[in-house]
Amino acid sequence: MPGFPASGFATSPFAASSDTKILVNCYTNHALDQFLEDLISVGIPKNEIVRIGGRPNQTTAELSLQSLSNSSGYLMSRYDWNEVEALREKRYHLIKQLNRAYSAATARHQRVMQYIAVHHREYAAAFRVPESMDGTQIVGKGGKAIGPNYLLDRWLKGEDASPFKNEYHIRLSGDIWKMDRTARLSQSETWKQEVVKKGIEDMLRIGKSYNQCVTALESIYRRGEASVLRSRRIIGCTTTGAAMYRLERFMFNCFSYIHVRVGTKSRPPVPLFCLWRRLEKFWSLIL
Repeated sequence: MPGFPASGFATSPFAASSDTKILVNCYTNHALDQFLEDLISVGIPKNEIVRIGGRPNQTTAELSLQSLSNSSGYLMSRYDWNEVEALREKRYHLIKQLNRAYSAATARHQRVMQYIAVHHREYAAAFRVPESMDGTQIVGKGGKAIGPNYLLDRWLKGEDASPFKNEYHIRLSGDIWKMDRTARLSQSETWKQEVVKKGIEDMLRIGKSYNQCVTALESIYRRGEASVLRSRRIIGCTTTGAAMYRLERFMFNCFSYIHVRVGTKSRPPVPLFCLWRRLEKFWSLIL
């Protein structure tokens, strides 16, 4: 349907007389302003229209969602604030989990030891440093304290389990300590890859939960805007505005969708599957 937003073409026949909720989507702020001005010119009351997008002109500035939300008098309830506090707490813990997952993905010796303790217990037993029976500190050469990764370090260097090679659990792991250094380094590289893979998988999983938490938090803060959107019959938005509110179900609860596009190859920026269940009419206006 070729036309121009400001011409009034194809808008007045249905928009001026319909009670249907309509979503108008344009690629630019200028095109959106022209289209909304045209709707107003054919008799659509301003109190039925809301505009989502940046840089409105003098006529459409009063229709902006932010302006209408600020003047709506909407106040968050105690229930809303309880939700906010719960989500903030969840976000805090998810950030800590994300940091731990990132640290785990670095495949340092400590992380490798933690990994093989769960997934390769026979190796974990071979690298377990015996505890002192009398509470004294076990030291190695030069009086340096022996840490929990001591045997793993020696194994990777191709060395034996001294000074613990006569310990019972070390003797049971004789095959592991008999591996040549090439085989040891190859096995170590496999562990590192497994650790990094698991760390990345954990980061993706936690990151998804974090994004969902932030989205839920933003949705609560937008409840004032939601009340405005629900009360307006015609929602005008730019591509960017549609992307910002793509997860808000109330925005896409429309029966008619007008897509103003430039050229014949442009595609609707709002996914039609968001609208399909209740979509009755679809117009595409080509500039």
